Amino acid sequence: MLQLSPGTHVVVDETALRPGTMSGNGVPNIQALQRLILDQMQDYDYSFHRLAMPTDLPVLVLSEGASILQTDCQVPLHMTRPFVLNAIGQPHVQDAALRLRTVLAIARVLPHHVSEALSARLSDDFVQRRACLTAEGKPGITPEDFLYRLGISRLMAVAHGDAELKWEHWVKTNEMEEQRRARLAALPGRRSQAATAG
Repeated sequence: MLQLSPGTHVVVDETALRPGTMSGNGVPNIQALQRLILDQMQDYDYSFHRLAMPTDLPVLVLSEGASILQTDCQVPLHMTRPFVLNAIGQPHVQDAALRLRTVLAIARVLPHHVSEALSARLSDDFVQRRACLTAEGKPGITPEDFLYRLGISRLMAVAHGDAELKWEHWVKTNEMEEQRRARLAALPGRRSQAATAG
């Protein structure tokens, strides 16, 4: 990761892992990758001195089951039609993937604004949602959840061509987040994790 330029997307393919134990540099490498994912920090060891540097490397982890890495967001994929492996090389699929990558890259850097009125409304909504969940005996929404949802709402706004976050983007983001959590909870062995997954 030392040679990667800012904004480079890192894809970790856990589907290629086989059962076994890690040895040698395996554990420190996994720890470094974990720190990159959660803190966007990269540790450099110069033998006589260890230095942590900030990075800008978005990470996507692909896994067939529970990941060995903790991530900010887990999205279980649900196939709605059969997957055709040889379609990946088709020009229309490559073109669609390129357009999607372009949108995501631009969305990260576009200017964006949240009005003071909406900011207050979002804070009130957060407090209200948290109180409702607590009253129902469910795990509450943490400040980290709020910031995560705010970030997704920003991307939702940009994806719709809006430079300013609107209430509709916030509502849609929360609907999608509840659907994501429900899909996560439905996975075998994930029921206890779904409530706490961000």
